Amino acid sequence: MGFTYSMGVLGGDMKLSTSSNPLLLNLSNCLQVSNGVSKFLVSKNGEFINDCVVNLNYTKLSIRVVPNPFVDAVYITFKSKLDEDNHFKVSVFNNYGQLVKITSIYQNLFLTGFKLPLGELPIGIYFLQINSSKVNEIFKIIKDN
Repeated sequence: MGFTYSMGVLGGDMKLSTSSNPLLLNLSNCLQVSNGVSKFLVSKNGEFINDCVVNLNYTKLSIRVVPNPFVDAVYITFKSKLDEDNHFKVSVFNNYGQLVKITSIYQNLFLTGFKLPLGELPIGIYFLQINSSKVNEIFKIIKDN
């Protein structure tokens, strides 16, 4: 299920402000807020309760993305191995925040230098996100001619 909704401000008593319209969902699992800051569980009376664990302790890796600016591709290299994670997602967003490319990669390809072809993109500024359950890093890259 996907939807967009602005909820307003939650007070210290976890009640919605009077100026917002409560959103009633009948879900038994957490609802992930699009900004990634928190997750909320909806109660049966329409109130949202922050009852889910959110892990914001990401591992900082030494990642190299070259060349920048690029023409046809960038090479992504991890300088060290992360023992707990093997599966990563590489996402490329344009300067409007629209997803233009997404790829799933295993860590061993990053250790030797993964070539991400981006020659089909028009000239401009992009954001390359590398994430997994323990890593979330974003790089600004520039497509040149």
